[in-house]
Amino acid sequence: MNAEYEENDKNSVLNFYRERIRLRQDNPYSHILVMAYERVLDDLGILTFYNFQNQNAE
Repeated sequence: MNAEYEENDKNSVLNFYRERIRLRQDNPYSHILVMAYERVLDDLGILTFYNFQNQNAE
């Protein structure tokens, strides 16, 4: 991956994570400690969790 290429691609991994960070920083989301989302393609699903705490989440 090239950061310059990713910068210009709205669907890039870089911009995906930038959007997650923006959501975390913007109100009313600033109080969220853990965020989760699910991506599904055909019959395959991936559930992803983001921990914004300074400690492990259980």
